[in-house]
Amino acid sequence: MKAAFEILGYPTYHYVSMMENPPDIDVWLELLEKKYPSVSTHSSSTTTATTTISKSPTLADFDAPLGHVSAVTDSPANAFSAELISAYPSAKVILVERDASSWYTSFEKNVISSFSSPLTRLICLLDPGFVGKQGRLGQLLMRGQWRSASFAEWRANAKSIYAEHNEMIKAIVPKERLLVYKLGSGWQPLCEFLGKDDVPKVGFPRVNETEELKERVFLALMLGVRRAVVGWMRLLIWGLPLSMAVIWYLWR
Repeated sequence: MKAAFEILGYPTYHYVSMMENPPDIDVWLELLEKKYPSVSTHSSSTTTATTTISKSPTLADFDAPLGHVSAVTDSPANAFSAELISAYPSAKVILVERDASSWYTSFEKNVISSFSSPLTRLICLLDPGFVGKQGRLGQLLMRGQWRSASFAEWRANAKSIYAEHNEMIKAIVPKERLLVYKLGSGWQPLCEFLGKDDVPKVGFPRVNETEELKERVFLALMLGVRRAVVGWMRLLIWGLPLSMAVIWYLWR
């Protein structure tokens, strides 16, 4: 959908946009922490994470990461669907509905498994300044948007919360502002809804998002490893001589 919007002339913000501009991660972390300030786990037969909202984001809050684009897709923005719809009352809303099982297969592989990977969690500790912040973002989304206290619970909750999200969008968006779009429908319904008279001559884009995201996640992790190694080398280069000097001084 990001690729389709951009073919139609709408610069679009996506999760990868945040990865390409690391300062945005801090913006989204602050917004998520405002929305989900306390997440507590209640012990029961089915563990459920509950959230409270202390402060709704303002238009200015959203304009900071999104003011330069015309459309937004994907996470973490979709955690603020209701707030975005309220903040931009003249914006049109396109709800992309997929078969829940097909969606879940992609979501589990691209998102849950990426955040839960032991390698990812290790590099989060080694590189807290970039990969670690993305790990924190994943935790906030898991406990807040997906109301889950663990990765196992996230997997168990995913389909029902996906369906709940879709129904919420249909309930709060006026019909004249909403297009429920089925993947595979092509350009026509999208262009009609957006008032585009000229249907693109190219085919509707088909992007292998799983492979692209896998490459980007791997690159981010490897950059995190490099930063961690460089940090430790600097520590050794400066710290070891200093430690030896202190030991020599104390020994004397």
